[in-house]
Amino acid sequence: MPEEVEQSIARLVTKTFCISSIPHEKLGETVVLVVEAEMLLEDEKSIILDQIEKLVHPYEMPKCIYTLTPFPKTDTGKIDRRAL
Repeated sequence: MPEEVEQSIARLVTKTFCISSIPHEKLGETVVLVVEAEMLLEDEKSIILDQIEKLVHPYEMPKCIYTLTPFPKTDTGKIDRRAL
């Protein structure tokens, strides 16, 4: 599922990003967007989330955006999702 959401929103996010999840008290886990950046302004986050909402199903919708730099990488250069 994360890869499908990433494909759906790839044209909206110009920086390196990935879809991940974090623990949620009631749901077990919730979807989040992680962007490789020092920071994003709250206005930027709101605009991105508003645009994503138009492209994905409600259960695929990231509930928030986190920034991280640099992204952890595997030996092959891919994003190490487990290390996020």
